[in-house]
Amino acid sequence: MEKYHIGDRLQIGDDICTVRYIGRINVWQNELAFGVEWDDPKRGKHSGTLNGHKYFETVKQNTGSFIKLSKVERAVRRGFIEAVRDIYGTPTDVDYSLRINSKNIEYVGFDVLNSRNKEINSLETISLERKSIFCLTTQKDDIPTMSNHFKNLKNLNISNNLISEFGNVLQLLEIMPNLSTLNISGNRFIPYETKPYEMKTFDNVRHLSLSYCEISIVCLKCILEYFPSLESLDLGGNDLSELISVTLPLPKYLKHLSLSNACLEELPVGLNSWKLDYLNLSHNAIKSVVSGLDEEDSREFSLTQLDLSHNEINKWESIDEINETFLKLKSLRINNNPVLSRNISEVNQLETDKQMFLNVLARFNNLDILDGSHLTEEIKEEAELYLLSVILSNTVRLTKDKSRWSYFRDKYGISEMSDRNLPQEYMENSLLVDLEVLKLHAHYNYKNMHFRIDLLPNSTVRYMKSIISRHIDVPILQIKVLYEPTNEAETMAEITRNFSLISDLGLTSGSNIYVMHK
Repeated sequence: MEKYHIGDRLQIGDDICTVRYIGRINVWQNELAFGVEWDDPKRGKHSGTLNGHKYFETVKQNTGSFIKLSKVERAVRRGFIEAVRDIYGTPTDVDYSLRINSKNIEYVGFDVLNSRNKEINSLETISLERKSIFCLTTQKDDIPTMSNHFKNLKNLNISNNLISEFGNVLQLLEIMPNLSTLNISGNRFIPYETKPYEMKTFDNVRHLSLSYCEISIVCLKCILEYFPSLESLDLGGNDLSELISVTLPLPKYLKHLSLSNACLEELPVGLNSWKLDYLNLSHNAIKSVVSGLDEEDSREFSLTQLDLSHNEINKWESIDEINETFLKLKSLRINNNPVLSRNISEVNQLETDKQMFLNVLARFNNLDILDGSHLTEEIKEEAELYLLSVILSNTVRLTKDKSRWSYFRDKYGISEMSDRNLPQEYMENSLLVDLEVLKLHAHYNYKNMHFRIDLLPNSTVRYMKSIISRHIDVPILQIKVLYEPTNEAETMAEITRNFSLISDLGLTSGSNIYVMHK
């Protein structure tokens, strides 16, 4: 039937679907059936097969079902211009002077229409999410009369509508010469290829959202040709798994890119050619970070913000590789990866989330923000000292051939081994030999507890108190620590200067410290 076609998008109630089949089915002999694939998988019942007969095929399994023509005819489909008039064109002055059968009838005259048009003409932002829009207009006469009314429009949100042909988006842009932000996420586009006579660029569009559009790499390359001045691009929710083997050329000025939930198992190829400030790779299946770049190539990365949260990273070597690859990185999200789970054997001994946080932080040269937390110099220093202490106790490892280990070696006086022929295991142990470690005996009289604390001389008092706090399970602000000064005084002194060094107290290995409640 001519009114509906395969590939059309429909909104049934609050749910959106794509028409995959139009015809008869055995169970509805007397009414035309529509086989549809639902955007919401929960609405699906099968993949296009009913009673053993295959009528159509869905892109995703079990997202299809059949609906009758009578229900389809009740579905609303409208043009963009009609939607704008319905939502934004409500008149402020309505003439009720026309009466029929004793009832007031709304009469919209030229003055009211002019009022509507003035309101639309002044709009800088229009949001029409989920308004059943499938084209520019269903009334062709509207195009010349409305084309001048969107010259001031800068921001347009038409996400989660029924647009399936990208040409309809291009028609919209033709009447919006100053548009800078466009959100067309949730519209499912059929494969689109640039045609020479259609090639026109929209240089004013700087921000584009194309998430959950089911676009392929080929289609995406064509679309991006229309937007050479993009600064930010959201491609989340599309299956872009090909990016691990296919290079995607990005617009020259692009700085922010989201590839969240894009079915990636590795870092995209060609990443070093992207001149980005921000990259979102969250909610993928990336297991390791292996860039394969040398130091000179790594210097080319301009990336300062990276989101790798909710992936499958399971090795600390990958965390170290991030620091080696993205030398200008200032902000990182890495939460919700298996490497940070207590189920990984190497970190079973890490007792708290804070310890895990410190373990990650200490592996980076220049971070200012980690998992949304702004970092002070004090917390950075605490992280370094924490990582050194757990390396000494063989709880975790730091990759030895990376620049971060060289930093620790130089700052904390770990000497190089001169004999390069020694076994690697011996060398790794020997690298720590020259570190002086203070072994303090702590006494917590409240529970008659006695335990040992291993610290570096340049650890801070605050760091020592944090270890004690975790050990006795008492908040750090509720304890005080006392020690016996080296001048052999009969009374003990409280340690109060939290950011002074342990070495300033004159403590040596075997010294006693005493823990009390405030």
